Amino acid sequence: MPDASHTPASELPVSGTPETPEAATTSSRYAAWLRPAPRDGAGLAALVLGAGATLAAVTLHGVVLGLPLGIPAIVAGLVGRRRARRGEAGNGRQALAGAALGAAAVGLSLVVIATAATSSGDRWFGGAQVPLTSGRGTYDRPLGPGGTAAFGDGTRVTVGAPRRFTPPAGSDGYTPGDVAYRFTVTVRATGGADLDLGDYTYFATAGDASTDLELISTDAADFPGTLKAGGSATVVFAFDVPRGLTGLDFDFEPTGEHDDAYWRLA
Repeated sequence: MPDASHTPASELPVSGTPETPEAATTSSRYAAWLRPAPRDGAGLAALVLGAGATLAAVTLHGVVLGLPLGIPAIVAGLVGRRRARRGEAGNGRQALAGAALGAAAVGLSLVVIATAATSSGDRWFGGAQVPLTSGRGTYDRPLGPGGTAAFGDGTRVTVGAPRRFTPPAGSDGYTPGDVAYRFTVTVRATGGADLDLGDYTYFATAGDASTDLELISTDAADFPGTLKAGGSATVVFAFDVPRGLTGLDFDFEPTGEHDDAYWRLA
């Protein structure tokens, strides 16, 4: 019969070592419970903001969002990167990518905004490359019937005096009983260069509330797409003025690069 006092040392339990697999599993779960969850929120936010800022910065109308999205992306990226270095987060590369995208968006936005600020003719922000040079023709100082608006490139626009008329039956834009006016608009290219009239714009208003008027269809020819240097073209415009409204104001812009010119015709 073996003597318990002579049990081999190899069979004795080692102090601090789990004696069973169940004990090891319990210890592992306890350690996992003590370990805090990864703080990956800053890195994820940096990537989302950085991607949005970059997309906004490369589009014409979204460039103004490049700064308000890009700066937070940089801040969140730096915070996420710092957490990753301390072992508190596991997405350090994601945070770094978000910060880089945010920085690129901020840089691109600043370049575009600076370029626009130094370019007086940047149409993105409502400017015009070809200003009015005539003494009148602005919104505050409109021209009268027969008045000519002069532009810096030599373009001249003359609007004739309006005349009442009765449109043919079934004319588009005319309501029987309303007042119908028609007048001529003449554009001259006197600046020595061809004038692209493909995107000219206009509108007419009446009344104290500046109500937009309907264009009455006519058989008059439209302006040519390109007006040759030294040439001129005349088009007849007709508008319906609803009953109860008085006055007739007309706005004309020869091209997208020209200022608007204004006339008070009635």
